[in-house]
Amino acid sequence: FTTILGTKFLDQFDYRYILDAPKRLIPKDCYGRGLAKINDEVFEFQTALIASKDNVNKVIDENAIELKNHYRVKAKPVLVSLLKGDKKNEK
Repeated sequence: FTTILGTKFLDQFDYRYILDAPKRLIPKDCYGRGLAKINDEVFEFQTALIASKDNVNKVIDENAIELKNHYRVKAKPVLVSLLKGDKKNEK
């Protein structure tokens, strides 16, 4: 399983060279549009904007703080324990 994301290349040739995209498949020149190569197929995608482009980082920071304060339970580092061979956290 291999995934390659190409959001904005300066040269249209790079879509074909890096992603092996068909010649006609070039994403529209707009914010959040790009191409993804998933299992040898190339797809065009569009991401959603959660705020104006100038305000995205501020909105993400504010929401991260709000979510952190809302969820007081901390996740257990199960993966780290499993990698170390600790069987008691395998549930």
